[in-house]
Amino acid sequence: VTPSLPQATARGPLSFEAMFDESSGWPTMGAFLEAANRMAERFDREPSRASLVLGVYSIDEFPSLSGSRYEHAAIGQLMRAAVAHRAFAGRQAFVAYDPPGKVWVALSGGPVVRNSVQSLRDLQQALNGPDRGSLSGMDVDVLVTCSFGYAAHQVDALTTDGLVKTALDRLATDQAARNPFAMPDLSAFDLLQSQTIEADPIPVTVENLLELLAQDRGSERFVTELAAVRATQGSSVEALMLGVGWAREFRHLDMRAPETFLRTANRQPRLAALAAQVGLDALSETMAAADAASLTGAPVILRMPSILVHPEAGDLALPNLMVPFLDLRTSTRTVILLEEIPPGAGQAILMLVDRGLHVAVTAAAAAAADDQDLAGWPRWAIVFPRHVMQSDHGIDALTIQQTSSACAGQLTKLIGLVDGPTDRDALLRNDIAATIDLSTIAPSVDEALHPRVDQQRQRLHLTG
Repeated sequence: VTPSLPQATARGPLSFEAMFDESSGWPTMGAFLEAANRMAERFDREPSRASLVLGVYSIDEFPSLSGSRYEHAAIGQLMRAAVAHRAFAGRQAFVAYDPPGKVWVALSGGPVVRNSVQSLRDLQQALNGPDRGSLSGMDVDVLVTCSFGYAAHQVDALTTDGLVKTALDRLATDQAARNPFAMPDLSAFDLLQSQTIEADPIPVTVENLLELLAQDRGSERFVTELAAVRATQGSSVEALMLGVGWAREFRHLDMRAPETFLRTANRQPRLAALAAQVGLDALSETMAAADAASLTGAPVILRMPSILVHPEAGDLALPNLMVPFLDLRTSTRTVILLEEIPPGAGQAILMLVDRGLHVAVTAAAAAAADDQDLAGWPRWAIVFPRHVMQSDHGIDALTIQQTSSACAGQLTKLIGLVDGPTDRDALLRNDIAATIDLSTIAPSVDEALHPRVDQQRQRLHLTG
């Protein structure tokens, strides 16, 4: 009873036209989301063999984005560079353009997510490198650089919308790091007029911190935080984890927290070198206290600034600071924990290992490191953060498995940070050899080995 629809309004032509932008001809965001959904559904059936990672590239230096005659050429240059990227060879990839100035890539890969993320980072380096993303045979080459964000289907979210949001969040972080003049949105803060006019008479600079740190070295202004590394099976103490804080406050920074002290010192090589020497002073005292507590020969994990293993550290490189300070016996008990592996840091780390020192890395550092920097030296341990060990859904087994298969060796220990009781059976199933209970952090070796129940409850109350 109903007349036939014209051929122009048939489902095939309409769906085909909806996939492409009318002006540029590139696939639209709607087509990208549909492709990502179908890839995710297929990979969910075999997560041990395949993975899906979404990448987004936002054009930074793009003066022609406002509609000049070079806009189409610049977008086409970036899109063709993404489609023809050699790291995507042999993989399923879908590339789409999201105006203004965003290119999305849905990339399939193996079970190790970090390999797919590295392929997406390689594309960013190719676009921002000396060639600036230019392709041979093009008549017009336009200066194009881009920021990068990503999200992994098996790790970050279970829905495509969640992946897109996570990728945009990481893109915003990368844009802020690449643009030193980026200012935060102050409209969300309730600021008084006096707070925008008044300023401290003596601003705290790196020179001020360096002078004060050298002045305080050897004094009682440095505090230590110790935690026992307990075996998953048997609860025996396998090692001690040492953190050093500085009893000073600068504006909103409380240097008593070892994390804040380490993050601040990692901003400048000279400051980091002096902070490393302070940590070595505390290391000697901790080893002596461990021997007195019948832990003779137990390793001590000490966090070190990662800037000191950067290739440009020069005379301040970590091997130059540590090797003359430690004898052979102390070196075999020392474990350096790095929260980042800068590009080209493999040589300095290899020198530390050759001198008898052990090197442990956090899971984030291991996942973001270049394969060349991980080659040639064994990881003593990989330390997983608390949200991987005790998430809302329990232990994140997939993240542990992927990180372990990509970065761990035969003798590498998997250590998890926790803040309370854990399921030992789940830890053993995921090869977690030991845990560090953050609720039992203490200022001395004796208190770390024999924590009191009231101290644990108080710390849990304060942190939770």
